Amino acid sequence: MCYNIFSYLIKYLQIPVIFFLSYNAYISAQKMSMGFCPPVEPMPYFNMDLYMGTWYQHASIKSLIKALRNCVEYNYTADTHGGFHVESKYTTYRQTKPVVSFGYAKPEQYHGFPQKGAYKLTLFSEKANFTIDHLILNTDYDSFAVEYSCFEFLFFKRQNLHILVRDRLVNTTFVDSQLKETLHSYKLDWLLRYFKPTRQINCTNSFEKNSS
Repeated sequence: MCYNIFSYLIKYLQIPVIFFLSYNAYISAQKMSMGFCPPVEPMPYFNMDLYMGTWYQHASIKSLIKALRNCVEYNYTADTHGGFHVESKYTTYRQTKPVVSFGYAKPEQYHGFPQKGAYKLTLFSEKANFTIDHLILNTDYDSFAVEYSCFEFLFFKRQNLHILVRDRLVNTTFVDSQLKETLHSYKLDWLLRYFKPTRQINCTNSFEKNSS
């Protein structure tokens, strides 16, 4: 009897567990805590076309394992359906060859119309594809961007947040001030204590080389 119950639980939880582990492996900017995701809206008047191109991760919420990732970069490419393709790369202290992953961001629907700045981001993995909410909280398109997502699993939520920049080496005072102002406006200031800078030294601008 106990064996049958245990087998049922394993079978029932198999898909969400695989989903959760795959999600954990993909996202490099995360904070897990109990409770539900807060109500967060994307920035108004978001212009996706201006947002496309190469971004570098300036800082993010990181666990000890994720803190070992260096040279994190993203390349966003628009398609004809209102969404965009995502290609991300990073290296580690042990592996200097870039680790590459892919995804696709589809615009959220609001009363039948695409909601600007809010996307369903599908991340592709060898084990399983999975989809998360992906919000653009703030950007000036030329120098910085703040991206946020939140995923609920059982009684927990995993919040993901990072700040992106157009150049690997930037004015940290300006970028950090934009991050603080953005989080304050969304009442997410408490996440600042978990932020760690991303190492962007001795990196190769692979996306720029590929596009040239």
